[in-house]
Amino acid sequence: MSPLDFLGIGFASLVLFFLIYPIVQGRESGWPLWSFVMVALVPPLMAAFIAHERNFLRSGGLPLIALHLFGNGTISLGLMVSFLFYSGGAVFFVILTVFFQEGFGLSPAATGLMFLPFALGFAAASSSSAAVARRIGMWVINLGTVLMMVGLLGIIEFTRAAAASPENALLQHGIIIMLFLVYGVGQGFAQPALINLVVGSNGTTSEDAGSAAGIFLTVIHSSMALGVASIGDVFFWALAGSSTKASYLDALSKAFICNLSLLVATFIIVLWFPRLARGLTRATLAS
Repeated sequence: MSPLDFLGIGFASLVLFFLIYPIVQGRESGWPLWSFVMVALVPPLMAAFIAHERNFLRSGGLPLIALHLFGNGTISLGLMVSFLFYSGGAVFFVILTVFFQEGFGLSPAATGLMFLPFALGFAAASSSSAAVARRIGMWVINLGTVLMMVGLLGIIEFTRAAAASPENALLQHGIIIMLFLVYGVGQGFAQPALINLVVGSNGTTSEDAGSAAGIFLTVIHSSMALGVASIGDVFFWALAGSSTKASYLDALSKAFICNLSLLVATFIIVLWFPRLARGLTRATLAS
């Protein structure tokens, strides 16, 4: 029985802590020197982690991460796309929750109901994502990201229009509900396809399936934490302590521009994915 990679777990934990904690706490602390020092230590810690994993494998142990999986072009690019995609996933809910409750005075229950169309759209689309993927392949990710972009842009515009209404009537308007539905459908189409892209990639053996799933989960949870921290910082920086509707709308727009940029990058990479994957695979084989 192979020994557990406790040192690898420690290195991986340190890398994530040194990367995420200063981004989360740095803004509230006024960006002190220690926050920049911690981020600067991430690359050497990552290098030490990779060196340890290789040595641990050579010594007959079972490393925490199967590094050879990164030689699979589809997995590497899939992880890159997943990082971009999920970086804007969780922060969408965090920012809108603050926006609706603090900016527009909605109750927690009313705010929760605003997300109900998203949940319905996501459930319906995710259950049919595989069937759509069989027809259009990886284009289902592009379809999903486009729908999410439409939803984000629409939410920005209609919340802006709602600011002119003293009773916030447009927040209960059918169109804003449809925009949440569209965003949910888009995420429901794209997310299962991204999971399958990494975990179900060609060249992934049954022995590697667990490692591939573990790497994927680590990437998406880390990206969501980084997204909440970094894009959340953009939102609160733009808010600058103001409590007017105009300031909340400006902060929402600036934060969602970051989300849109991540979705555009996801769309472009997936658009070129087959060509990039073939090139990366050829380069790996040649080496």
